[in-house]
Amino acid sequence: MAFLYRVLGAAAALMVAGLLFPDSVSVSGALWGTVMLTVLYVLLRPILLTLLLPLNLVGLGLFTPFADGLLVLWTSAWVGGIHFTYLEAVAVALMISLAYLPYSYAKERRVLGPRV
Repeated sequence: MAFLYRVLGAAAALMVAGLLFPDSVSVSGALWGTVMLTVLYVLLRPILLTLLLPLNLVGLGLFTPFADGLLVLWTSAWVGGIHFTYLEAVAVALMISLAYLPYSYAKERRVLGPRV
């Protein structure tokens, strides 16, 4: 189920990015970008966040969006039809995080139970 939410979050973020940053995302680029972002988020993001763990501990987690922006920037470089600058990539990474937030809350509620 988490994988499906990752796909939907990446697709939604790329569609919104296409509206916010004109001429940055084409329709075919959004489709292939969704696939590539999902693969990178599932396979490489845990490794990248593990490597950045000392900086994230000191920086109170503020380096996570910049690491996610790096994944979006790599997707932009590898997939035709998507062209982002680094700051645009960080903005798209924040949109992906926001799209994934409802699933995270639902999962937390299911694990911890309802709040009193």
